[in-house]
Amino acid sequence: MICCDSYYDLGCVGACGVAQLPLIATQTGTHILEIAFNNVEYNVEFEATIGQSFNIDLSKLNENYSLKFKILQPNNIYYAKTDVSLNEYVCFILKTKNIFKNE
Repeated sequence: MICCDSYYDLGCVGACGVAQLPLIATQTGTHILEIAFNNVEYNVEFEATIGQSFNIDLSKLNENYSLKFKILQPNNIYYAKTDVSLNEYVCFILKTKNIFKNE
């Protein structure tokens, strides 16, 4: 179960298409997004290539919601991000927003 004291905030993205996260893969292969949503945890697999940003297909995620997740790498170790203050995060939050164009 995802249980974290602090989350690295990845900001807000549109709820359609593919989100390119500001996180760089350190391994190539199948990664697992472990998502907590309404007290239920589910997994979404995605492919990543070392040195490239994580690209997440948002069609599998809920719109207009703050998604809390971890990224399990192919070696079964959670992806970690260190910020400028040298705090290390393994938990992330991403807000999806339904964006409509008025024409």
